[in-house]
Amino acid sequence: MRKNDAFPGAHFIETFTAMDASGDIEEPGTYFIPIMCQHCGNPSCVPACPHSVLRKRSDGLVVMDSTDPCVQCAETPCLDACPYDAIEFDRKTHRAGKCDGCADLVDAGGVPECVPNCFLGAIAFGDMEDEASIVSQVVEQYGPAAFRLKPETGNNPSVRYLLTRRPWKDMEGLYSPAWEDPEGKR
Repeated sequence: MRKNDAFPGAHFIETFTAMDASGDIEEPGTYFIPIMCQHCGNPSCVPACPHSVLRKRSDGLVVMDSTDPCVQCAETPCLDACPYDAIEFDRKTHRAGKCDGCADLVDAGGVPECVPNCFLGAIAFGDMEDEASIVSQVVEQYGPAAFRLKPETGNNPSVRYLLTRRPWKDMEGLYSPAWEDPEGKR
């Protein structure tokens, strides 16, 4: 595994549970959704950062260039700007972090660590603009069943979710025990 500068308690990919209470035994209504940085085409976090720490690369990955300026922020505008709650904040060090798509591995011709380490093989990575790439072909095959989270934000998220035989509920109805923060902090 690579060193990704994650801090204790950071979840750069968090898996949420969506449950359908219909009681259908043959088609149980529980599914799991990994939520990570959506590497948006129009990321709202980038212009929200007052120190230009966040930037969108030409290959589409949204990365943090440095964590030092995060100490200077009195607020957390990048966290507030992300509609996917994909940026984590370490209250102890006052440092923000997020999935960077394993940019160093991608630069070396590899794939993000989540792809080979997803024991279900449920995560794929590739260039959507390349018609020969597996992700482009799969998304084309699924057509409108290849969902994006919160498309109404205008962020144009790059991540697609393939949920067959399930009604899509977007992020509404997703549940994570991490959301039960008694202090009401992130």
